[in-house]
Amino acid sequence: MYQRTITEAANATIFTREQMTGAYNNLFKSSEVFRQATEKEKVAMLDLSKTLEKATGVGLEQTNQAMRDLTLTFGQTTAE
Repeated sequence: MYQRTITEAANATIFTREQMTGAYNNLFKSSEVFRQATEKEKVAMLDLSKTLEKATGVGLEQTNQAMRDLTLTFGQTTAE
């Protein structure tokens, strides 16, 4: 599943497989929401993270925090 998620994310964006692999590993380590997400949701999160990073200079850590905040805002809780 890991390889398929990375490949799907890279194929759907302008980012390389290596960039998506790094983003996947960082998100997996730091985000409970990411770890529990479906494959389709992970692809969307990877794309969002890399797009924000490229367009605004917002790093992955800030994106992770925003995802956690949005999850809590919409009434979901995580183990983080």
